[in-house]
Amino acid sequence: MPDIDRLKDKQFYSGDPLLRLLRDKLHLQDGWIIVGSGMLSGLALFGVPALFGFSANLNTFAISLLEAFLVIPLGMLIYVSLPNVFDDLFNTLADNGVIGARRTDAIGPATYSAFLTDLVSQANRRVWVVGALGLSAAYWVYRLSGDVAGDVTAIGTPAQQLEVLPQSF
Repeated sequence: MPDIDRLKDKQFYSGDPLLRLLRDKLHLQDGWIIVGSGMLSGLALFGVPALFGFSANLNTFAISLLEAFLVIPLGMLIYVSLPNVFDDLFNTLADNGVIGARRTDAIGPATYSAFLTDLVSQANRRVWVVGALGLSAAYWVYRLSGDVAGDVTAIGTPAQQLEVLPQSF
C-alpha cells in the first residue's frame, strides 16, 4: 500500500463488506441505513416471537421497543459515522500543523504517511469483521431466545423465586 497524506472515509471501511455493500453498491445514505436497521430490528424483535407463538407482555414489549427504535439505530449511527470521524480527525490534525517532525526518541513508523498507511491497514483487518459478526450473532441468539435480562416474567415473580429456594436458608 503506498504512503498516503490525506485520508478519505472510504479508506476506513474498505475491509468492511456490509458498509461497502450499503454505501458503495446500493448507494444508501447514512440516514436510510439507520432507519433500515431500526425497521429490521423491529421486524426481528416483534415478528420472530409472534411467528413462533411466544406470548408478549408489557415489559418485553417495552424492552423490544427501546432496542428496535433507540439502541440499535444509535449503534448504527456510531457504526456509519466512525469512518468519517477518523478521517476528519487526522486530516484536521495535519491541516492545523499539530503533527510535526519526527522526534529522535520515537519508535514506530518513520513518517506520518507511513503511520496513516499502517492505521488504514489495521482498521481494515478481517478480525474486526469476524468479531463484529460474532458479537452480533451472539446478541441476536441471546435476545431472541426469550430470556431477557430485567424481564421478571421470564423467570417468575420474586415471590415465586423465593418459593423454589431450598429451605435450609
